[in-house]
Amino acid sequence: MTSSWYILFLALCIPQLFTFQGEGTIHYRETVKLDVDLPDEMDDAMKALIPTEQKFMKSLYFKDGLSLYKDIDENQENELTRETSSGDGEMQVRMIVARPDNQLYLNWADDEMVNMRDFMGKKFLIRDQIKKLDWKITADQVKILDYVCMKAVLQDSSRSVEAWFTPQIAAPVGPSEFGQLPGAVLRVVLNDGKRQIDAIKVDLNPIAPASITVPAKGKKVSAEEMKKIVDKKLKEMGAERGQTRTTIRIQNN
Repeated sequence: MTSSWYILFLALCIPQLFTFQGEGTIHYRETVKLDVDLPDEMDDAMKALIPTEQKFMKSLYFKDGLSLYKDIDENQENELTRETSSGDGEMQVRMIVARPDNQLYLNWADDEMVNMRDFMGKKFLIRDQIKKLDWKITADQVKILDYVCMKAVLQDSSRSVEAWFTPQIAAPVGPSEFGQLPGAVLRVVLNDGKRQIDAIKVDLNPIAPASITVPAKGKKVSAEEMKKIVDKKLKEMGAERGQTRTTIRIQNN
């Protein structure tokens, strides 16, 4: 089957290919470009020490039509520290990066989503149907972790999203909400690389029964209520949805 015919076959059969074959765990590294507000008085040498991105690790567990995407280590450091010296003595630059503890549970058979979101230090719990994503499969291919992956782009979206999925892992799963393709998603690039999610390890061995649990912590709100909460807070902060802001603290030792 030629590449073009294979792509057409996948595009026509996406609704029928939402089946799970096997189980396993995919580990991802998320990279977020930081939108950093630097004090005007900071000199160029110190500015060069400020990290421009944050990286953290997540795991995706899937089995029997269920999946859970969560932190690999719930106690990952949120603070990045760099030290330098200035003309009048040693100075420390401390960056406090707010990295929320989010979990996304999907029950494909029952079309159920449970999203635990940590926003501004408060946990919220959103139950909803799985939001359908309008993907377009392209002819582009690449190898990721020895898996042949195909590129899909998300249509009808205010975001720029591309996903690379492999039919060699026959489950419509992916990091965060980015699944619903005829194969597991191993890479996602959002907004021209401002956020990128890369699979770093695939383990298709059986998973422990307790690996997939329904998130239960947080105030129960609807998806619409959650959107209003986020938009209101971002408006107060003068930020825009999708931005990652970082607080800079300068300390003299």
